[in-house]
Amino acid sequence: MSAIFAPAVSTMLARALAQAASGYVNQGNLYFVARNDPGEDGMFGIVSPLTSLQAAEQEAVRLGPEYGAFGPFDTTVALAIDNPIQLTVSDFEVTDSAGITFPIPGDRYDTLFYSVASVVKFAVPYYTQVYSSEFAQQVLEEFEANELGLMAHLPWSEYVDIDPDIQIDSEQRATCEPAQIPVLFKTDPLTGKYREYPFYPPRMVRSGVAGAVRAATPR
Repeated sequence: MSAIFAPAVSTMLARALAQAASGYVNQGNLYFVARNDPGEDGMFGIVSPLTSLQAAEQEAVRLGPEYGAFGPFDTTVALAIDNPIQLTVSDFEVTDSAGITFPIPGDRYDTLFYSVASVVKFAVPYYTQVYSSEFAQQVLEEFEANELGLMAHLPWSEYVDIDPDIQIDSEQRATCEPAQIPVLFKTDPLTGKYREYPFYPPRMVRSGVAGAVRAATPR
């Protein structure tokens, strides 16, 4: 075992790191920076991956002594098939039970959930591993309480801008990585139309300089 894993990591951190690495397919060996122990919010604050041990160690030093560099993680997937001519979904058109129809960009989300059962079976275990059981429970409660039974998930490997009109606290915007989160759809009080409302964990760490988070590949 590489010396980078000394001292030993907890099983909770190991699961979170494995979940993070699984979001990157066939991108070589990757390194992650995370808290050695969960913070007060129960999260490890895993940042976007890097392709070298040196870069990961530098990032860990920059974030502080509570952080460590972990890896390498081999992202090779033997069964992955790369079909360059395969068609992809460009858009979804969703109609609710009241007959209201609205579009969802097909390349923005990797998963859509539209039942409590699917959230419990797939989303809750994922968010429990990545963040905490408390956050997973909040996701389930938010879904059950939402006016529309639909939730989307932004994938680990895709870093996209969030609509700047969405009203969230400035500190929250500065510390949230808008890629590792569930998204609910609610009626905009001004337009009466459905729009996306990201549901943020209590606090997330963002690597790099301040500013908008845009499409990114591992460094």
